[in-house]
Amino acid sequence: MRMRTRIIAALLVATMFATLVTVFLLRERQRLYRVTVLPSLGGKGMGAHAINDRGQIVGLAETRDGQRHLFLWDRQTGMQDLGPAEARFDINNAGQICGTTVDPAGNVQAFLRDPDKGIILLSTLGGRTSRAWVLNDHGQVAGISETAAGFDHAFFWDPTQGMRDLGTLGGNESQARAINDAGEVFGLADAPQRQFCPFVWDPNGGMVPLPLSAPNAYYNGLNNHSWVVGWRGQPGARYQLVLWNKKAGLQTVLNLDCEALMETPILNDAAQIVFGAHVPGRWDALLRRVGALDWSYSLWDPNLGKISLDRYLRRGLGQRFWPMDINNKGDIVGVLFSKDMDRGRAVLLEPIPERWGKRPER
Repeated sequence: MRMRTRIIAALLVATMFATLVTVFLLRERQRLYRVTVLPSLGGKGMGAHAINDRGQIVGLAETRDGQRHLFLWDRQTGMQDLGPAEARFDINNAGQICGTTVDPAGNVQAFLRDPDKGIILLSTLGGRTSRAWVLNDHGQVAGISETAAGFDHAFFWDPTQGMRDLGTLGGNESQARAINDAGEVFGLADAPQRQFCPFVWDPNGGMVPLPLSAPNAYYNGLNNHSWVVGWRGQPGARYQLVLWNKKAGLQTVLNLDCEALMETPILNDAAQIVFGAHVPGRWDALLRRVGALDWSYSLWDPNLGKISLDRYLRRGLGQRFWPMDINNKGDIVGVLFSKDMDRGRAVLLEPIPERWGKRPER
């Protein structure tokens, strides 16, 4: 009798083990992304800011002595330390990098780093400072600069025409957040009755404000099809991911039952959107109390719908992922912060082509 009981128990254990292995293998076969944690420069803080379609990533990383340096990484070359730097950086498909540095006079200046020509300082709009945020594949740069009057205005810089003031919507200040290959710029500008009103600017039509059709709305990003991504809603109610352009107007992409949305949804030319949302749960009050409120991160794909990114991030309690960019191949880069925001790791999520119904590139 004991022998029979032992045999049955062993069979049950073997069955459970086989089931777990099968479930694990099925989950692995269903994985859509390969995850890479980028090597550091020896310090504890690091963040990936942008990725181009060639897989080159730029960002900011601490060195062993606590300095912050610009880095460039790809699979072929590995990690390159490009020297001391500050602020945010962007990279285009030609390998040009824009960002902010300090000029010989000690002033904060926007720059363009060209693989062949080196560092090009972009000057200002008459004031002492300028900061570059984004650039397109033509080497055109957008950002923010101090004017002679002391206000910060959005700028558009072109290699042939130099710095151009984009103005405001009737207020004092503006800032550029995104630029596409047509030279259109998305940003935020002060209006007489409202601060930080979203706009799209183009060289021919000038600055056009976006519609604010909800008490709580936020827009961010611009792709090469002139679509701006954003969300609208209000606390305690349903939020919506939305797209807008001048011809088609405002379109709802996805309804979300959540308490809050991350302020910076990200969009690529394939209309894929990366976003973060907080959905209240049974432990919500406790998590708020200990400062570990959890966020869920997703990608919305026009063909596959909503895809959770959480399973690929291996986050612990209180850790927070902050997506920064998505390229046109669907590669996502961001920062995985520790609970106290003291440490950051640069993370790359690459789609596995055959899992998306695509043939692997050779």
